[in-house]
Amino acid sequence: MRREQLISDGSARISVVVMERMMNGGSGGRQENKRWSLIHGARFLTVFLVITIIHVSASQNKISTIDQGLNKISSPRNVKTTSKTNTQSSMLCNTTECIEAANLIKSSMNLAVNPCDDIYEHACGRWNISNPLPPGLSYYSMYVLAGRKLDKYKRTIFETGNIPAKGASREIKQMPSYLYKSCMNLTAIDNLGDAPLRERIRELGGWDMSGDWNESSWDFKKNLLSIHKLKKGGPVFYVDIVPSGLGIKRSFILQPDEVLPKEEYLNLSSKTILAYRQLIIEVVNLLGGKVNTTAKKADEIIRLEAQLADISFTHSAWQRFLSVNRTLDQLQQEVPEFDWTHHMNKLFAPNTIPKNEVITLPTLPYLKKVMRIIQNTPKRIMANYMVWYVIQSEIEWLSAPFRNAQKKYVQAEEDIKSEKERWEKCIASASKSFEDVTTAAYVYDNQAKIAKGISLAKGIMNEGIQAFKDNVNSLTWLDGATRSGVYQKVDGMKFKVGYPDYMLDSAKMAKIFEKYKGLTIRKDTYFKNK
Repeated sequence: MRREQLISDGSARISVVVMERMMNGGSGGRQENKRWSLIHGARFLTVFLVITIIHVSASQNKISTIDQGLNKISSPRNVKTTSKTNTQSSMLCNTTECIEAANLIKSSMNLAVNPCDDIYEHACGRWNISNPLPPGLSYYSMYVLAGRKLDKYKRTIFETGNIPAKGASREIKQMPSYLYKSCMNLTAIDNLGDAPLRERIRELGGWDMSGDWNESSWDFKKNLLSIHKLKKGGPVFYVDIVPSGLGIKRSFILQPDEVLPKEEYLNLSSKTILAYRQLIIEVVNLLGGKVNTTAKKADEIIRLEAQLADISFTHSAWQRFLSVNRTLDQLQQEVPEFDWTHHMNKLFAPNTIPKNEVITLPTLPYLKKVMRIIQNTPKRIMANYMVWYVIQSEIEWLSAPFRNAQKKYVQAEEDIKSEKERWEKCIASASKSFEDVTTAAYVYDNQAKIAKGISLAKGIMNEGIQAFKDNVNSLTWLDGATRSGVYQKVDGMKFKVGYPDYMLDSAKMAKIFEKYKGLTIRKDTYFKNK
């Protein structure tokens, strides 16, 4: 299961992992988006075009090659042809977007290489030449390329304040714009210095590393609850509610989002770990922590994180256990070291979570083991880890000294020479905070383009299903009952392409946007806004 994300455009729920891997050009670096459940409409169009070209070339007397298809779709002479006798050209997509996408794909191919000798080089051999690595990135793919184009759209609406989201009031439409502008206001951010971070640490119950923490008054369960109310994703574990279609929602308790990839903790003397350790030390020093104890406490945090990484699942591993379900009461009996009933009800108050609430627990073994680790970890180390878990993701939004410390760490970890431009970071922050508003705006502005994409996508899906049925029909070793069962499963498939109909329904969207009532976003206090 990949956690559902509301992406800021009309999107198709289609996995195109092969194309992503191919167009990455073999580049390294940690993936910036590890859970793809929705593929951006603009990104999907590019991948979809490849499939269209293959489909057209294969369907015409089964003699055309992909090279011929690419040549035809990028040729002005062919795309303008409307003659009924030239059925192949008349079937080709002749929009500006299709032509641009075809040229982009062709420029990335090395047509001098025979695909039978090296399919990767044939398909992607010129990708790196045609697409130099942008600033601040350790890899570049089709998804990133399309995402950057989408970011330019977001930048335009955020900077102008013209966000045409159906059902949103004038105040709500301004919120993403105000958040973006407060993020871009580095003068105001720098003038605040370390004050926002100190305030955050107080909210988290203090931090021993900066000298403001009382062990006798610190309670793990109370502190964890306050952090989970403040931050989604951890620490210790992660509670999530995920829409699963038809208005149904599933509850999950998962291991927390990782600070570093699991494999990084295998060698605590690695380049990445040493850079990470230095980041902790620099942040503590900027807060005026005791220099003589900072390194030791940083090592304690890293060793605890290594313990948690050791018992955690990789993403691909825990996907296999999505059928593991327990009621809240059953979870309480299996992992009695923690008061799950109390935590869940306090977290979602004033809503009540009954004991028979079914919760999906794909990382249940982790939950059992982590509670034993907590019992054997000194309070001080546990508290230091929990505060660091929260603030490490907020450093880049602070004043210049903190941003510089983060920059040095990222450059060392991902081996990049430069960082992303500020506007790109602020676009990501604002659109993530107001995903539904941004999505509604994109859908409204691109209805015709999305509708055409949906129609083409459904056509390809239907033909793919028919091809599968034809193949099943040709399998002589299948008996009638099995063949009938296969057809029944295929016919039961449902298309989820594009966006929900309610995205253009003002009344329904207005109801969704009610959650923003009473929210105040100011242009000069980004950290508080965030």
